Amino acid sequence: MNQPTITRLEQNTDVYAFDKVNILLVADGKKPAGKLEMFSAKWGEDEPAKSIDKTVLHEIQTILRGLNLYWIVETQTHEVQPGSFLEQTDIFIARDQETLDTLVAAHNADDNLVLGDLYGFPATAVQAFLNDTLLPMDEMPVCLDGITDEHLAFLQHRLSRDNWRDEVQYLPEYAASVKR
Repeated sequence: MNQPTITRLEQNTDVYAFDKVNILLVADGKKPAGKLEMFSAKWGEDEPAKSIDKTVLHEIQTILRGLNLYWIVETQTHEVQPGSFLEQTDIFIARDQETLDTLVAAHNADDNLVLGDLYGFPATAVQAFLNDTLLPMDEMPVCLDGITDEHLAFLQHRLSRDNWRDEVQYLPEYAASVKR
């Protein structure tokens, strides 16, 4: 990967850490696609709707271009309380146009099976989400043999009741990829 571009991403204060991880994992081929979310204000702020700064979007697109990624930007406005609006900008990313098109179509169709696969989630975790057989939050593991709390920080999906031990085994690889 392009180190100057990675450094530029790391230093960008407008991109959430979670989104930086997704960008790096997609660029490194660890997951097929991802979605970044940006908001014009914090949820619940009593400010009128404002747009995401275009220079911020341009900088993110420059980073994505530097990592040879494909992207589509979609913006929508939400009324969070009567008379109070929030602009949300989603940036869908992938390593190729076909995957990007599939991602956007799955998002627009609310196809969680395809989205889970494109986001790189284990198939058993996606099925548990669809079948409502997720591990309860109060039973989530804190630490496992070979999987540290640092690794668990890379967990971006809920775990299934039956297969959660297998569903975290990729986390050390994700952590190593992002730390490079």
